[in-house]
Amino acid sequence: MSDLSTNVLTIIAEIYIRPEHQDAVLGAVAACVIASRLEPSNISYDCKRDQNDPQHLVFIEQWESLDALLIHEKTAHFLAMKETFTAGLERPLTVTLLEPCPRMA
Repeated sequence: MSDLSTNVLTIIAEIYIRPEHQDAVLGAVAACVIASRLEPSNISYDCKRDQNDPQHLVFIEQWESLDALLIHEKTAHFLAMKETFTAGLERPLTVTLLEPCPRMA
């Protein structure tokens, strides 16, 4: 029996929204979060706002594999969100791919 938790890919992504694009970006983010949670290979998908900077959002995602993430990045809801990022972000999106630490998995 394989342990799914050792194969899970965790993503931390951060964005900083331009204030004048906040409504468009937040709407696209909300739609993407809802749809992403329905994807069969998604384990969890959440977006949180920085308490000290309301323009700073942090995504915390878990996927069954890197292949699952790559499929997610081709979905209509992800591409629609990404499109709002073109004009709506103050700086480029940052993404960190995480894996279990040895001896801690």
